[in-house]
Amino acid sequence: MVLNSVKKLLIGSALSLAVVLPTMSHAQAATKIGFVNTERILRDSKFAVESQKKLERDFSKRQKELEDLATKVKAEATKLDKDAITLRNYMWTICRQLGRIGIGMHMKGNITASL
Repeated sequence: MVLNSVKKLLIGSALSLAVVLPTMSHAQAATKIGFVNTERILRDSKFAVESQKKLERDFSKRQKELEDLATKVKAEATKLDKDAITLRNYMWTICRQLGRIGIGMHMKGNITASL
């Protein structure tokens, strides 16, 4: 009797496997694995290309203005560097002259020492 039930269990298992295995093979054969390159989609899609062109058009004017401003600032910095020595010498001359005037005025008695 035990042998009979084991025999039935083995036959049932074999039949189940016979039914399930072909469908598993078919399911596995139909399964495909794909890869989606989202970076390429975002970079090369029609919407992305149009958006990129629109942004370039919108910001090209602003970019030109910034480049012109940078050129002007660079020119002014170069001029200041060139004129700095002359300006420094001019300021020293003014200070010396003011010092002489102050000493002369002090000697004449027009200015009293407040220090």
